[in-house]
Amino acid sequence: MQGVASVVRLAEIATHNPVVAFSDEPLRIVVHRMAESGFTRFPVLAPQTDQRLVGMVSLNDLLHARTRNLDDERARERVLRLRMPFDWRKNHTRLK
Repeated sequence: MQGVASVVRLAEIATHNPVVAFSDEPLRIVVHRMAESGFTRFPVLAPQTDQRLVGMVSLNDLLHARTRNLDDERARERVLRLRMPFDWRKNHTRLK
């Protein structure tokens, strides 16, 4: 087995048109592409004009990002739940 592995080149077995993500894409697009392709890890390329490899993204990375986003939303909702001591609609006078 070791002899065969040393003879086979990566170019012979690598996917020639891999499914990728671009660094400027919204995460929801990447999640959708993962669901469509069945892959849970993508190479991340610089925007489509350059296309150099800038990293990897996994489904786990996207789930962590979504969890962080939900936590931020909950924190904002807590701040917005301020109770007014009076009903401003009753005390508001209309200009005529």
